[in-house]
Amino acid sequence: MPSLRSRILHRTLQRVTSALDARLSVQEQRTRLDEMARRGIRLPKGMTVRSIQAGGVHAEWIEPAAASPQTVILYLHGGGYCLCSLDTHRGLAVRLALAGGSRLLLLDYRLAPEHPFPAAPEDALTA
Repeated sequence: MPSLRSRILHRTLQRVTSALDARLSVQEQRTRLDEMARRGIRLPKGMTVRSIQAGGVHAEWIEPAAASPQTVILYLHGGGYCLCSLDTHRGLAVRLALAGGSRLLLLDYRLAPEHPFPAAPEDALTA
């Protein structure tokens, strides 16, 4: 019998797969993924999330209370440079910041097809 974690992961992957329907526009897929993500995120106590501009690129500082001031993680969310957002990856970013005891900069880079390559890598370098 599959473990509880396995069943949760399987159900999550089913929901994500249903949001990534090729018959939908890219914007509709983004909206579905963002809505799913907003329902599931709870920040741990002592975690601060601040919205900023990093060299003109929208981003969030994710800062655990015990973060080392000397280490920073720059996190570029997944999604093939066309899907996903700060909302879809904030939960993972929070866990990475906690595990690393570091502040984390979660970057909201420009997405294709509205902003073709090399827009996203340029945003990462700018930030």
